[in-house]
Amino acid sequence: MGSPAPPPPPTHAPPPPPQADKGARRRERQAAVTAAEELGVEGPRRAVPKTLENTREADPTTLPAGDPDAAAAAACDEFAPYFARDKAPAVLVTTSVSPKGATYRFAADLLEALPAAVFYRRGGHRLPKIVAYAAAKGFTHILVLNEGAAATLDSLLVVHLPCGPTARFRLTNAVPCAAIRGHGRPTAHAPELVLRGFGTGVGSRVGRLLASLFPVDPAFRGRQVATLHAQRDFVFFRHHRYVFEEKEGRGGGGAGGGRARVAARLQELGPRFTLRLLSLHRGACAGRGAVAEWEPKKVARGSRRRFVL
Repeated sequence: MGSPAPPPPPTHAPPPPPQADKGARRRERQAAVTAAEELGVEGPRRAVPKTLENTREADPTTLPAGDPDAAAAAACDEFAPYFARDKAPAVLVTTSVSPKGATYRFAADLLEALPAAVFYRRGGHRLPKIVAYAAAKGFTHILVLNEGAAATLDSLLVVHLPCGPTARFRLTNAVPCAAIRGHGRPTAHAPELVLRGFGTGVGSRVGRLLASLFPVDPAFRGRQVATLHAQRDFVFFRHHRYVFEEKEGRGGGGAGGGRARVAARLQELGPRFTLRLLSLHRGACAGRGAVAEWEPKKVARGSRRRFVL
């Protein structure tokens, strides 16, 4: 007897590499979108990737926009006089004791972003004395830039006068204006304020506290925008100017061979920094015995998808 015949070769093709399969799915989806546009119907929806932000756990204190209970609470809180235009912000900016030059430079940049702010040297004064002095002089807020052990900025204290609340933030990724490539110089105009992501009960308190540092009515002539964007419990601050430029378009008539068009772009002014809430207390000087509105030790985080703001 002869040797057995070899097995027949496989009749199916090997699976395509993942990259080719991904490209085929993209081309198939694009063909479906094109066909839907030709028929005038809704095309297939783009798959939304899952992130920590869009899969966050629901917070029971989150209220929908326009909720009457939230509006009633905001109408009688500590910040209501600002948004009702009965009081204008007046911010005192100071530092920790014996700060370094970098802290002074950052404070100078912060003054240009806050039109209603002035700087006072700390000296050796304790915070309760500064709070009493500022309240007597009619200031509405105190900002204290604190340095850590490495003589670098590490936290920001925001005190609302005269009765609080007081919020302490970790301050990271501080970039001064001079380090931003192509930065502009801000003017004395009050900026427009963009506030996003402060959806929970604590987030609403923190958002209104930070928003009350800026004048309610912006000077649109200055074309400046200050943005406070809360995401995953981080608050990102950016300061821009929007610029309109006239550029020559393609095609069309005219001596230049094109029709002029107006293009808009953003020019960053600075400074740039990131905040993370460390605590929120009632009162204008959160010392020993102060009542906490929020502290991390009193909140069982547990899940990476649970956020405070």
